Amino acid sequence: MVPVSHASEKACRIPDDAIWDEETIRHELPSWYEAGVIWFNGLTLSDKYNADTDGSAIILIDYVKVIEQCNSQENIVLLQEYDSVPDSAQWWGWYYRNPWFGNDDAHDILTDYTISDGILTILVQERPDRVAHWWTERFPVYSNCTYFAEVRFMVIGDASLIVGSDWWIDMSSDWNGYDETCITSNNCEAWFSDWFSDTNDGFVTIKAPLNNYCEDIPDDDVDDDGFAYDTDCNDNDPTIYPGATETIADGVDQNCDGQEICFADADNDGYRPDLTSTVVSADLDCNNFGEAIATDPSGDCDDSNASIHPGATEVCDGIDNNCDGQIDEGVMLTWYLDSDQDGYGDPANSIEQCNQAAGYVADDNDCNDADALEHPNQTWFKDVDGDGYSDGTTMVSCLRPENYYVASELTSTTGDPDDTDPDIIPSDFPWPMFMPAIQTQNQQ
Repeated sequence: MVPVSHASEKACRIPDDAIWDEETIRHELPSWYEAGVIWFNGLTLSDKYNADTDGSAIILIDYVKVIEQCNSQENIVLLQEYDSVPDSAQWWGWYYRNPWFGNDDAHDILTDYTISDGILTILVQERPDRVAHWWTERFPVYSNCTYFAEVRFMVIGDASLIVGSDWWIDMSSDWNGYDETCITSNNCEAWFSDWFSDTNDGFVTIKAPLNNYCEDIPDDDVDDDGFAYDTDCNDNDPTIYPGATETIADGVDQNCDGQEICFADADNDGYRPDLTSTVVSADLDCNNFGEAIATDPSGDCDDSNASIHPGATEVCDGIDNNCDGQIDEGVMLTWYLDSDQDGYGDPANSIEQCNQAAGYVADDNDCNDADALEHPNQTWFKDVDGDGYSDGTTMVSCLRPENYYVASELTSTTGDPDDTDPDIIPSDFPWPMFMPAIQTQNQQ
């Protein structure tokens, strides 16, 4: 930012014959004044009386804007853009340079200019004995409001430019001379800037208050930190200057590089990996993705994964999700060995892990993991005589009861006419005709 309110030869190149007052004129807006105007003076710093001087001295103006702040509202009350040629006779002229501004009358219409692509270009080297003076149209003002001028311009070569503003009694009255008290004249000066010289081949923008400002005129280095206002980004704070030590994530650009150093939070989960990791931010709030401030907690054990941080829910995945130094604590599953592959595990032989391992099951109720037939809720059929036929008597048990078999071990789970004699099987007595024979045998 180019300075706008300082008066110092160390900061500016002041033309030798310019009338310059170290106490820059600043009049608050009198209540009876109803209008304002922005004006410019441009000239060349080279041989001011030699019309054949070599070298360029050019001033380019992009736009002039006046912003009004009133009753918590902000409005643009003037926007001067150079898309067409203004009325030269009304808005500008060449004035005598020595004596300064002659008799305050325009002595030539300003003609050494071009307007292209919305840019006003004034070739001040063409008239080294004169001052190019031009101004905007008037804009309405109110004494209870605050006004700011914003100007975007470029100064090239040996040119020099000053920007200022006047208060006017109304929107149409003629100029009748200056009155420093702002009582008897139709206008008086409100503010003017430093002289601006070469802007390093680039446009700069200044914004300056026209009223309601501090009356004190600061010097080159107000805060005595060794850096003048034109390089110090905050000349009211001695801890802020180019090259100063940056305080991490405090929202202040201490070293005037336009950036801030923020704490790191690469996955933007609200947790820093540690107390020292930092990133450079393009703004000062440390509120962009991957940025954190000092009050954000640390201890993120994986700053590349937003689901992993202190306090996260631990899930069974082989990862320390909550950064407590443990993996899958409290969430692993217990699996039981199922040697006989009957779907029931041995309660005395288990492992803990997230996923089911081969040969293991979730059930731990097997009473004999060496026998696939012995497991909970098994149905057993009685076959006392061991002839492969049951009389239909059953028992549900995990372990095999004596003289009991599962269905797959029997020829038939019902129909044994005499379960005490292995020689008597259902095929010996066709059903139901074998019943009398059995009764006869029993009688004998």
